[in-house]
Amino acid sequence: VINALTDIEHPCQALAFGEMMVEKRGALRDLKVAFIGDGNNVANSLAALAGHCGMHFTLACPEGYEQPADFLTKVQGLCESSGGSYRQVRDPREAVRDSDVIYTDVWISMGEEAVADQKKKSFASYQVNDALLAAAPSHCLITHCLPAHPGEEITEAVMASSRYVAFDEAENRLHAQKAVLLWLLLLLVKRLLLVLRTRLLYCHTGSSVILLLAVLALLSCCCCYSCCCDSTRLLCGRGASPAVVEAAARTHLNTIDKRPIHRVPE
Repeated sequence: VINALTDIEHPCQALAFGEMMVEKRGALRDLKVAFIGDGNNVANSLAALAGHCGMHFTLACPEGYEQPADFLTKVQGLCESSGGSYRQVRDPREAVRDSDVIYTDVWISMGEEAVADQKKKSFASYQVNDALLAAAPSHCLITHCLPAHPGEEITEAVMASSRYVAFDEAENRLHAQKAVLLWLLLLLVKRLLLVLRTRLLYCHTGSSVILLLAVLALLSCCCCYSCCCDSTRLLCGRGASPAVVEAAARTHLNTIDKRPIHRVPE
């Protein structure tokens, strides 16, 4: 099961961000990421990616909007293993002071319409605007998981600047998710071949059917490999080892989140 989006995590978005930053900066290790806004599902998955890949993640948010404590315990454990780091601050200018990329997201997520006015007041000083960018290094990029609400979490002027790379990240949603599908297909082929070997060793009943399934799965992988290999190489070849990517996939992409999902009122 691929986790495409839950209230707690958004791992496919984090993978797209990682692929984009490898394209822009060449590697993920030691990258400084400042997330300005709510400690939501996108922030959670970016923090997890930072923990897996040795990045330095900073969340700037108002009191009461931090990331879950149990989740942070896991992230901090990952950071200790990878050489990355995690911190929370209140001042967005402090968060962006030495950042390589600034990330933001909408203040009001699906299902939060009832608290929209309250959240807008709480996050009023957390807008990504020209004043905030003045506190960041000149090389710092700005991105967003989209769709954005210009005038709320980010200004139109920032979105129109050459440092705004959210559309490059959006494009990489396609390529990163093709890489995930390829990884799962290859895992399927591996399991089918293991079953086939067991059947051939201990009995011949049904082995031809299993062999056919394995061959068909392998052909499917070969057909999509040419369009997925570049994405897989970016995710596995630079910035993170294949073992790290596999660990991330097992933790965040091949699991079922059984917690309830907010529904938009009819």
